[in-house]
Amino acid sequence: MNQKEFDKAILFVLRYAIEHDGVASYNPCMYHLGYADNIPPSEEFNNELKKYGSLEYSRNLDEYSYLNHISSWSCFRIDERGRRYMKELEPSELGKMIKSVLTLCLSILQLPFVIEGWISYFLHYTLKIISAIFFPIVLISFIWWPIDLLCGLCWMGCDWLKHIIWDKDFRWEASSKRWTEHFPEL
Repeated sequence: MNQKEFDKAILFVLRYAIEHDGVASYNPCMYHLGYADNIPPSEEFNNELKKYGSLEYSRNLDEYSYLNHISSWSCFRIDERGRRYMKELEPSELGKMIKSVLTLCLSILQLPFVIEGWISYFLHYTLKIISAIFFPIVLISFIWWPIDLLCGLCWMGCDWLKHIIWDKDFRWEASSKRWTEHFPEL
């Protein structure tokens, strides 16, 4: 893990703790970062977290003799040092305003893609009904399929950028899931 990824992971845990009443549970927080019970974070990572709060170990390792070498914590509790550090990282009022305007512009840009998606949804639904009578009519849907794909990619790109602007650890897969949740299944 390079330094940038390391810092980003620390910030993710700190944000997660602030958003969840001061506590970041190992699961799902650390699982999101690629760690597991048998793949704990490095001691360097744990020591960096201890600068901003405390790590709690709830597992009695004596009961699990096969896990004696594993030292994964069960939760991280952020303290005042961590909250103060996160406040220092907050953007200025001007920075927040710029981020808000960019987010608003991207949201407005997403609107036509959603409208096109719903139009396409109803056209596909209509074709599904008609195809029960005459199946070859389904081939018409391949005409606007590239447009659907392009609109979906553009919407997902805008959604992903909005989260990146606010320095959130957001993955492309989550954006694609959010796009598909707009529409019910045919």
